[in-house]
Amino acid sequence: MKLTKGKVLSISILISIVLLIADNLGNTKLCTTIGYLDGNIYPCMDVLYLIELMFLSFLPITIFSLITYPLREETFRSWLRFAKWWVPMSMLLVLITPDGQSGGYMPSLIDKQVVAFLTSAVFIIISLIIVLYKSIKLRGK
Repeated sequence: MKLTKGKVLSISILISIVLLIADNLGNTKLCTTIGYLDGNIYPCMDVLYLIELMFLSFLPITIFSLITYPLREETFRSWLRFAKWWVPMSMLLVLITPDGQSGGYMPSLIDKQVVAFLTSAVFIIISLIIVLYKSIKLRGK
């Protein structure tokens, strides 16, 4: 399946909307609505929280899909080559990072939330550099 500007934009908008709706509803309400017979909603809340963190990078993808949409195809392709490996890598990093609940006296400084934020921030910075560099380079041609 070839990813076009329209497909990337549509998919990222759809995932971002689902994330924002889920975040506004809240994990407690979603897990309570799904219903648990034993009344223990905490495993459900943990899973939903992990999914939200893993897909957090789709918010900046939506922004950069909107930015690259009117630009030349070469600029979009350069950015997409980067995003294709960065997003799965950041999702994997969030997945394998400890929760930060070490159980000891010192809490962990690196947890899933910090990793999700950092990978999203680095994604934004590198994406800006790629888009600006490629746009300036193509303008000179």
